Amino acid sequence: MEREDRDRVCPLHVRRRQGREMALYAFEGFRPNVASDAYVHPQAVLIGAVTIGSRCFIGAGAVIRADFADIQVGDGTCIQENCVIHVSPGQGACLHERVIVGHGAVLHDVTIQAGAFVGMGAVLLQGVLLEKEAMVAAGSVVPSGFVVPAGKLASGNPAKVLKDLSDSYREFIRMGQTLYEDLSGRYRIGLRRID
Repeated sequence: MEREDRDRVCPLHVRRRQGREMALYAFEGFRPNVASDAYVHPQAVLIGAVTIGSRCFIGAGAVIRADFADIQVGDGTCIQENCVIHVSPGQGACLHERVIVGHGAVLHDVTIQAGAFVGMGAVLLQGVLLEKEAMVAAGSVVPSGFVVPAGKLASGNPAKVLKDLSDSYREFIRMGQTLYEDLSGRYRIGLRRID
């Protein structure tokens, strides 16, 4: 992405949903870019060269910190509450479309391909690649440079590839993807702070 594209100010109507501004921070001239139909909770924090795609859901307490390199979040992706995504100089993170990242996961310099699933509390270290429709189980620690092949389940500390994802797991993930894409629209319209 070109610097001038990143320097565009996020439209005010996107930042002021539910009467509260999202926590968007420019860093050294790089600004978050959020699609107008994405939902970012007001207590989530986006810093620097972050791009959030269409129909994404970013939960409360999520921190997406692109101060050293770009972070791209593809269309229909769900980053649940209290996740952290960060990058190293010259690296970056790319989450393709329809990815689900469970509550409290930590991702650093990762590439997560379309339809993949990261379980709650998982930690993915530098250079991890989750191929298309792969899954990392909750609580797993995935070591630097590890590749989870397409359609496989990885689990453990350190994570190991265990097996093919069953049809029932694949269906469960697809249902979750659809639910969270729909939820982003419902939150944009229906969530109101009441204090």
